Amino acid sequence: MNLPIQLHYRASFDVSEPYIKGELWSDCTKEIRKWISRKIGRPQRGDSFWRGWFFRGGEWNHPQDKATTIRTGALTGSGTETAPQFWALRYRHADRSCSHRMWQTDIGITVLDDNRLRFNIQVGHYMRANFLGEMPALPEPTAPGIVQSLLKNNRWRCMAGSQDLLSEPETIKAGQVEQVVKALKNKERTCPVILVSKERDNTHPLINAATLQRLTAGAASVYLLETEQVESEFEFWAANRYRCNQGMVRAYLPGLDFSNEHDAQRHRYFFPRQISEEGAESVIRQLVRMCCRFAPGAKARVFFHWRNCTVLPVPID
Repeated sequence: MNLPIQLHYRASFDVSEPYIKGELWSDCTKEIRKWISRKIGRPQRGDSFWRGWFFRGGEWNHPQDKATTIRTGALTGSGTETAPQFWALRYRHADRSCSHRMWQTDIGITVLDDNRLRFNIQVGHYMRANFLGEMPALPEPTAPGIVQSLLKNNRWRCMAGSQDLLSEPETIKAGQVEQVVKALKNKERTCPVILVSKERDNTHPLINAATLQRLTAGAASVYLLETEQVESEFEFWAANRYRCNQGMVRAYLPGLDFSNEHDAQRHRYFFPRQISEEGAESVIRQLVRMCCRFAPGAKARVFFHWRNCTVLPVPID
């Protein structure tokens, strides 16, 4: 028996295609297949990897690498045979730098309407049953490439509940703060939002917002407070204990209520002194772990699992 699987990354969000109806499921599953093909070395065009089983349900084993397997399952539901309502994939492969570690990616797709689907993804890793020796260090969580591909596709809009998911950090300018505060307070938001402010005498924030957004893609959205004026506007709309200014970095979790001061501690923050003492990379790692491993929005959603083609609770805790 293999050692228990450990959660590496988890996200759940909706993908919509506002302008073209009926092609979203096909385009999304093809994007997933393209992503896997790049990871396994682009199989030859005549290889069975490229056949229809990937969409209908089936299994594929890498001809040169027995550790690499792909399984898919589909359930028609209210959809069609060529575009089922439910579809799921499990992709397993060995770690390139530690052959005793196995990686497992589970993806579930649920079609919600003609131009919107729910995309669930969980990535975990475990040690093989025959492993003997010192346990290797846990890999730091990062967003899978398929998530980046979905977010960067200009035809699609990705949202975690009411919150737009970003592929790059967005700068909040003067006059936009009220809109951002309303988005933070929206009860339908299901992912963290991270605000990054600047110190008074520093033209750049203490942490790299672009790196933070890349590592938390699909699990959080990162915004930069551009100027002191923007910070002042935010202080006006938010209660004092929820502030983010003068070099602070703060993660606002779903269920935010600015009127409840007792809940402020739940929304993690770092002061400039903490960032300087712990190091920017350490702070980024802490935020990434929180967003990618413990995001409450992903926990609450159903996950369509390939094994028995039914709607199951999220399997990794």
